[in-house]
Amino acid sequence: MPCEIISTDEAKRALSGLAINNASDVEIRQTLCVIYTIVGLRPQHYPTMAEDTILMSFIRSEYGLKTLDELLLAFKLAIKGELEIEDVKVYDQFTCEYLARVMTAYRKWLKSKSKEMPAPAPKMILGNVSTSQAEKMADIEEWESKDKKDINFDLIPPYLYDYLVEFKKIPDNYEEPDNLFRAAKLRRRILFQDSLSFRTEDKIAFNEFEKMFISGEYSGLEPNRIKLLAKKIMVFDYLNKKKSNV
Repeated sequence: MPCEIISTDEAKRALSGLAINNASDVEIRQTLCVIYTIVGLRPQHYPTMAEDTILMSFIRSEYGLKTLDELLLAFKLAIKGELEIEDVKVYDQFTCEYLARVMTAYRKWLKSKSKEMPAPAPKMILGNVSTSQAEKMADIEEWESKDKKDINFDLIPPYLYDYLVEFKKIPDNYEEPDNLFRAAKLRRRILFQDSLSFRTEDKIAFNEFEKMFISGEYSGLEPNRIKLLAKKIMVFDYLNKKKSNV
């Protein structure tokens, strides 16, 4: 029986997780250990202490805007044969070059998926592995070139806000307007509610979020998720205003 194709919804859920920039070394290493098992790397061939230090630095510098779940998803896709990569075998060496090949193929997969998706109500976030100035600008220009009707909030990656600030296309003040954060909190509440199943743990999680929403005091991953939504709102407004001024 062939491997089940990973769905777009499953990818979106992965893309809403903890960003590598916000993860501890322990959390990154735990994810890597799962990946080592997935690709068949035997324990005796796990990276040495020196190699691990280099690998951790590479992951943080090149993929800091990705989530830990995305990192795991990329290798799941690779072993299922869903990425455009010639050879996914690890050959007892989990190197930076091997990681980069998988992540580059994953980036192409994300782009192809975004083109296939309809424009549903906003749910989660797409990310990116680009770090060079040229690729950052290419990503900005790709979004700026979209027709207004094709600007799908669901697919706007929050990292695009950081790129726009870096290239001085928008000011770095997304945390200032109170109404922006109110909008992001309301949107987060709707998304959380819409994502619930009938599982008891989901209901408990939503009740905990409701308490935070009412009190205005957020903990855990919620403050970061709300900030990401605020960034997406800023980018969405920027793109629509730019199209209106054309």
